[in-house]
Amino acid sequence: MKRKMYNSFFLRLMIMVFIAFFQNSMRAEYVFLKDGSIIECSIIKDSSSSIQVRLKNNETEIIKYSSILRIVYTDMTLKKIYVQLRNGKVLKVYKVNEDQDSYTFRKSLYKPEEFKLKRNEILHISERKIETVEKKALNKKQYSLGIAPGIIFPIGDFYEMYSAGLGTKLYFIKRNMFFKDLDLGVNLGYYYLGGKNLLKEKDLIYDTLFLLPLSFSASYDFVTNGKFCIKPIISAGEIYLGAEYKDAADPLDSDKVLSVFEPFVEIGVSAGIYYKDYLMINSGLSTGIILEKSGTLNYLMLNAGIEFLF
Repeated sequence: MKRKMYNSFFLRLMIMVFIAFFQNSMRAEYVFLKDGSIIECSIIKDSSSSIQVRLKNNETEIIKYSSILRIVYTDMTLKKIYVQLRNGKVLKVYKVNEDQDSYTFRKSLYKPEEFKLKRNEILHISERKIETVEKKALNKKQYSLGIAPGIIFPIGDFYEMYSAGLGTKLYFIKRNMFFKDLDLGVNLGYYYLGGKNLLKEKDLIYDTLFLLPLSFSASYDFVTNGKFCIKPIISAGEIYLGAEYKDAADPLDSDKVLSVFEPFVEIGVSAGIYYKDYLMINSGLSTGIILEKSGTLNYLMLNAGIEFLF
């Protein structure tokens, strides 16, 4: 009877030792050093000035306490995560520590710079990308109406005829057509350019040129952080050109009128900042070609304006 009790006690002791050894071998500590590096290991011995650890390759190493920033005794996932704050902002960071009141994060995992956020400042933490509140709100907006004053710069032969001019553009956009972030729009503009003497035909003097472009456009929204966006844009349509000119060699000759519609194509890029979820302030740069029967007229355009979302 005593022998059986002894055997039973010995068996239980062996099982407890095995479980303790197994748990210890499976447990990993994370030693954060002051230079930013992180060592995943098991601590096998410590003293007043240092610890001895077993690394993942089964080698041992002695680390002085003076070089240690912290030791974390729980399992960690050293992956980049997304932290959504209550103000709508989303951070892409690494979580390196936490306590009852706050989390500690790093923007770069192996650099020592860290910052803390209180738990009540954080709305959500996820390993998957989080859309910001602003981006979700913008996706619900279906239409935009905008105005963009601008400067038009003639290029090449066009510059020999006319100087830079001013004008504005009105546009209406249907957002998220066919798929998210693809926008289709209608644009109507009005510009005027000061006339010049032609270098090749000095007798002809052109008066102010008026341009009335009507076009359809397609653009794609690259929203970087919920507030700032970049849009590549392509437009095509018809443009009205109207101007008066006269023959300087014949002062009795009446003024002649240029009045034609010509096709044109324009490509460009705009950058904008969203204010809340209903207004965007933007600016853009584009280049265009007016396709006349006798040739092409080229230009650059700079504009800035506001866009209302609804």
